[in-house]
Amino acid sequence: HRIGGNGLSDARKQPEAVVVGLSINGLSVARCLGRHGVRVIGIDRSPFPIGARSRYVRRMIDCQHVAGNGLVEALTELGRESGERRALFPTSDLHVETVSRNRDALAPFYHFALPEQEVVEGLLHKDRFREIAIAAGFDVPATELIRDASDIRAAVESVGLPCVIKSAVKSPEFLRTFREKGILCRASEDADRVTTGDYDYSVPLVAQEWIPGGDGSVLFVLHYFNGQSEPLASFAGRKIRQTPPEVGHTASARPVHAPDAVAVSESFFRSVGAVGFCSMEFKRPPGTDRLVMIEPTVGRTDWQEDVAHINRVPIVTVGYTDMTGGEPPPMLANCKTTAWVEFEADIRSARYYIQRGELTWRGWLRSIWPFRPVVAALDDPVPGLAFIGRVAGRTLRKYVRITGIGAR
Repeated sequence: HRIGGNGLSDARKQPEAVVVGLSINGLSVARCLGRHGVRVIGIDRSPFPIGARSRYVRRMIDCQHVAGNGLVEALTELGRESGERRALFPTSDLHVETVSRNRDALAPFYHFALPEQEVVEGLLHKDRFREIAIAAGFDVPATELIRDASDIRAAVESVGLPCVIKSAVKSPEFLRTFREKGILCRASEDADRVTTGDYDYSVPLVAQEWIPGGDGSVLFVLHYFNGQSEPLASFAGRKIRQTPPEVGHTASARPVHAPDAVAVSESFFRSVGAVGFCSMEFKRPPGTDRLVMIEPTVGRTDWQEDVAHINRVPIVTVGYTDMTGGEPPPMLANCKTTAWVEFEADIRSARYYIQRGELTWRGWLRSIWPFRPVVAALDDPVPGLAFIGRVAGRTLRKYVRITGIGAR
């Protein structure tokens, strides 16, 4: 876990930051910057997500299309109201794609750190990423592009079973259609769910080889690279659980000592000329030293970025100071080992493993101790209270539906 430099400048001289998307990722960015005195402006669609309730988000801008021309128009209008360039933080691949394609138009108004457009496109597309990685000599899963439902069976047979079918580029359409980040196919019949799904294939799918190992075998490395593709900050973590299990997003994670993963990740991103925020997800098959690169992110912070912040490696602050010409925070000799936990998702995942007899509730608590909740924070309590209210409301509606109280 490495960073270097010596602190932020006077808060009165710090450029404002614009965070696009106020989900868990955006909330983490806003809190990290706000705690260092940076004024944060949020952009998202209404009704605003929980992150918009943060005391560190001083202003919210409603943008009903937080990608494409709608986002460009909102950012341009915001940029024209100030004579000072602000630091820009995309938090999803759709934001990155939009900002990268419109970088010349947005550059007069914003500081942002992105590699060349060709690199951005190559790393956002899973099939192109595999080609890039193989050409550079890195270990990646077999992957086949799926352009139509008729391609699914052939793609599954090509990569072998088990495999995962997911969107070639992160797309809301895939989540709306299948309600999951990816579909794990253990038998060829499992692919029928995709074949019969009402998916329009405007964004292709991929079938990717499934690398053995459970949630805990998934490692990730978070980075920030300067304009010379040198890492100013790197942080390695390990997933504890995912939701849905085995193929979902991170539900809980903690730091891990994995110098080999850090070295491989830094080497790959240097080889492609990475600039700015990026990360690599690996899987280490049980009983082996093999490190398989599953997928990268580029141009943005990651879903579980806060696991680095709570363990004293403030990658967001490092990126902010590099983009705006300041001095990064000081080198930290040691980090804590606090787990990052999205409790609603982690409890759902833990229940799955408990029902299978692979975990107990006591074992679950041990697995995350000590922990820091994702949304709750003593210095920023409103998002946590709003989250509790939302969960309570969903639970009550489910109870009413099951018991039929409302029909009496």
